[in-house]
Amino acid sequence: ITNNKKYIDYKQLAATVSPSEDRMIVQYWSKETSSYKFIEFIKIDTVWQEKGPLTLINAVGNAVGFGAPSFNADGTAIYFDGTYSDSYGRSDIYSSTLINGVWQSPVNIGPPINDDGSQDCPWISPDGQRLYFNLYKVSKEEKTYKIHYSQKNGNGAWTPKKIWFENLKFKSTSFPVVFRDNALIFSARKNKKKEFNYYISVMSGEDTWSVPVLIKYNRDQLAMINKEGGSPFPLTTTSKFDYIYASYSGK
Repeated sequence: ITNNKKYIDYKQLAATVSPSEDRMIVQYWSKETSSYKFIEFIKIDTVWQEKGPLTLINAVGNAVGFGAPSFNADGTAIYFDGTYSDSYGRSDIYSSTLINGVWQSPVNIGPPINDDGSQDCPWISPDGQRLYFNLYKVSKEEKTYKIHYSQKNGNGAWTPKKIWFENLKFKSTSFPVVFRDNALIFSARKNKKKEFNYYISVMSGEDTWSVPVLIKYNRDQLAMINKEGGSPFPLTTTSKFDYIYASYSGK
């Protein structure tokens, strides 16, 4: 897909595809600026073609930049994490809207989601009412990720974040991806020495989730997912950082 020589030699980390399946935004590492950037591809007929960098987003940021983009339900906005001059903490969650074919400058979504900690890898629910994301914590013993979420209230404002699925027997949970049938796929590891694996849980009612089930896949086809400790990014699957994907059928 991303076979332009300008980008194929670069480290490509996270991607998001619009609900209409005709736009894709890819996070990649720029050798020139030593930072992450976004580039957009559009599908014409059945062929992905480069549209170009997201200039208004790429033009700002710090030395590390930003990443983990995700589309909203109608493809008119993306959510992503980044560190800018207006960030509250180590990493904040931002949004950008698509106006007249141009992705606009990033907007910090602010408290109560963003604070002096580290929030990253956001994923908006299909109905637009919940935002799932990682909360990164550092203690004397170790560093861990835990999935949190925030719900919009009646006024459309985000409510204080809550931990997703209390008492899970995982050391870290991260990188949530939510589907239209309220299935949530995430990566997790049981302790700091274990590799990441992918799990699925389904919401059957308000804050009622099924016990996460390990996703089994053909390790010949997806052999690189968990190589050398595993990649926590669901769409980063090979050592050459090419893209392959698996379709979720609801089963």
